[in-house]
Amino acid sequence: RRQMAIMDEKQFRKEAIEEGLAEGRAEGLAEGLAEGRAEGRAAGLDEGQAKGRIQGQAALLERQLSRRFGPLPEGAHDRLLRATQAQLESWADRVLDARDLTEVFGP
Repeated sequence: RRQMAIMDEKQFRKEAIEEGLAEGRAEGLAEGLAEGRAEGRAAGLDEGQAKGRIQGQAALLERQLSRRFGPLPEGAHDRLLRATQAQLESWADRVLDARDLTEVFGP
């Protein structure tokens, strides 16, 4: 009888450990997924905001160029949309002193 009680206790401990491990894995997975989603949302928001800033800079520069030099040549709009933030900043500085578009977009 005592031996059976010891066997039952060992089986109980084994099952308790397995159950605890399963619960721990499930909780860890749920926490990991939640953290991953939150990080993904934050990264997506940051990327969207950066893209929006660049688009806004391109639109403003396009307006300034049009007011300064008249209608822009074909392809200028696309060039502005493909530009990096550094390019847009450089062109925005140049538009103040440039005599024509080639001085703005030049090297």
